[in-house]
Amino acid sequence: MRVMGIDPGLRNLGWSVLDGEKLVASGTIRSKPTDGEHNMRVWIVFAQLLAIVHEYDPAETACEDFECGETEDVRYADKGTNRIIGAVTTLTQERPVRFYLPQVWQRSILGRSMGDGKAGTRRIVNLILQGARSLKTNHEVDATGVALHHQAVRRMERRQVPHETARRERKAG
Repeated sequence: MRVMGIDPGLRNLGWSVLDGEKLVASGTIRSKPTDGEHNMRVWIVFAQLLAIVHEYDPAETACEDFECGETEDVRYADKGTNRIIGAVTTLTQERPVRFYLPQVWQRSILGRSMGDGKAGTRRIVNLILQGARSLKTNHEVDATGVALHHQAVRRMERRQVPHETARRERKAG
């Protein structure tokens, strides 16, 4: 299944597209306060992300739930704006979107080695992708990590469906 991962941010929005565990494409959409008012910056990011969705046609999207970090300019970055960008971009194309907190998807990818930070995340994501190609920014790494986590969640859901169906059939019978 083709999945798009999004690491939201108004200054730096990381994205990646995976087919299974194969990296199809990734990048970082950048905007800065000199690009104009907040609304114009949101539009710039939205338009670029929409073009990426059209080009790579993901079936589903996994978006990191936005948490305002120290490097994000809080005067311009309202917490909901970036979720809206990710959701509207993909929902307008009738694709499901799921949001995951950073600590949830990172625990899924890194396991007990959570203390390794960005370097550990980059190392594990590259290991899973079998060194497909170098991810240039930490934003791309995070977008890829959240997409990998989403794929793992979907695999587990698919495995549980027959089990749940069988349980319901036994109860009904």
